[in-house]
Amino acid sequence: MIVFALALTAWVAHFFWVRDFLLFEDDYSHVGRSLNGEWDEIYYLLKWAWEAWPQGRPLHFSLMPVLTGLGMHMGGLPWVYFFGFLFIAGNAALFYVIALKMAPPGPALAGACAFCLFPADTTHAMLTHNMALQASLMFLLAAVYSYLSGKKRISYLLIAGTLICYETAIVPFVAAPLLKSPWNRKTLKELATTAAVVALLMTGHALLRASMHEHRMLELVSNSPWLLAGHVPASMVIGPLTVLKAFILRPGYALSHANAFMAASGLIFAGGLGWALWRLPLPLELKSLSFSALSEKHGLKMQGSLKIPRGLAPGGRLLIAGALALCLAYVLTFTRWPPTSLGGRDTCVHLAATFGASIVITGLVWMILETAGMFRLKLAAAAAVAVYLALLLGFSLAVQKDFVNGSEFQRKLWGEVLQLCPDLEDGTTIFIKENIRTTSDFVIPNAWSVRLVLEQMFQFPKDWTSPPSLFILNEKIIAGIAPDPGGESWTLLIPGEGRETRAVKQGEVIALELNADGLVRLESAEHRPGWEALEGLQVKPEGKASIQSLEKKALYRIMTGRGLR
Repeated sequence: MIVFALALTAWVAHFFWVRDFLLFEDDYSHVGRSLNGEWDEIYYLLKWAWEAWPQGRPLHFSLMPVLTGLGMHMGGLPWVYFFGFLFIAGNAALFYVIALKMAPPGPALAGACAFCLFPADTTHAMLTHNMALQASLMFLLAAVYSYLSGKKRISYLLIAGTLICYETAIVPFVAAPLLKSPWNRKTLKELATTAAVVALLMTGHALLRASMHEHRMLELVSNSPWLLAGHVPASMVIGPLTVLKAFILRPGYALSHANAFMAASGLIFAGGLGWALWRLPLPLELKSLSFSALSEKHGLKMQGSLKIPRGLAPGGRLLIAGALALCLAYVLTFTRWPPTSLGGRDTCVHLAATFGASIVITGLVWMILETAGMFRLKLAAAAAVAVYLALLLGFSLAVQKDFVNGSEFQRKLWGEVLQLCPDLEDGTTIFIKENIRTTSDFVIPNAWSVRLVLEQMFQFPKDWTSPPSLFILNEKIIAGIAPDPGGESWTLLIPGEGRETRAVKQGEVIALELNADGLVRLESAEHRPGWEALEGLQVKPEGKASIQSLEKKALYRIMTGRGLR
């Protein structure tokens, strides 16, 4: 029953409006190519992932095309998102099972809800993240469960899986021995062992990536090692403080963006969780803390004793273990420095912190319920915890709604682009002046990946050497534009790791701008603010429509709303 409730929470929080979702940002790069469900293409992507080891994460880049192809064959894009939901819901359920090994059912349930609604990471709706990054969390959770079940060798094999998926999740495993009670000298030995195993696995993985001349590893080595050494301890402080900030501020965000549906969902959630926390067994055992013994030890004269709940000690141990796992989650966050993001794609830097933060919540709720029970205030404490977590649910719904708005923005944008640019030809480059960025807090609908969309919407003729592409004329694109000798063309260095270039020629550029009525196609870009990088540009005159004769791919039907596939 509780596992079903956690799955329902995950669905409502992150996927309730899934039928309105499109792709977002990196999804176009990693998922878009598999939307047609062509197994030859998917096999090619799998072969590339395990031969090239991109970013050292072959499993990461294998899961996305396979699950995308399966989902599209099952019924379309919502089914692709269903696989992402399975990862998130499955991880929340697995965390609950782990928490039951350490705490009573009530605190374990609260921790699992916090895991599912973790407010510092707002990427749950991105397919790149819920199908691949969540898989890394799954390896961490499975490894911790195996470790606590006494199967240490299996746990070491499982934690190695994080390295080929998303490596930041490996380091929190070091704290696994602290999740076992009681603590003693053996605990220190086990901590040293897990730290050595993790260090050995990380070293082997790094050497393998370096031997394969993997781009990010070479870039990491070329940077100042002293600078990176300074980033590690700083990240271990800044990251947890950012997570704490999210837990403090995001309930307020939920209140300020609340609507009727969020209020109703929150009330139902708070009522159910509050009842569960109140009714689930939490044996209240009191132990006496003798003042006499303490006073004799320190040479004082004190008499009497104080009765305190026994749950405070194990709850406190969970706080310490969770805090350590939370700090360790930021050891490998080099590429997203500093880890301060609270909205958007960069919040995936907090992914591994989900585990440690949820352990902290489990221990904290245990201590709160135990203390409240001593004063017969358990119902009030359960209600307070439930209301707080309901506000986190409201925040997740607000993030999800932001993604829906981002999808609507994309549909409107591409509808206008296709209407204004029906004459696509080999070599056509579309530039949109950067004045169409939305005010979204959590997703950028017109991100760098817009350049991939046209090629994923249409099957262009094979003899076209430079298929049409669209770019937002922002600072990075402008910085990459360089005039060729003679002034008849430009070379565009496309931002990214691949160092790709594109020829931009006179008479082949479509220039778009936004006015009060929407996008407009310019007849001339000369002497217009924002177009100085293409000085002397002669725009492409509107020609014969070609779009209708092109074969449409799955993304075209999804983008235009003409069927789910």
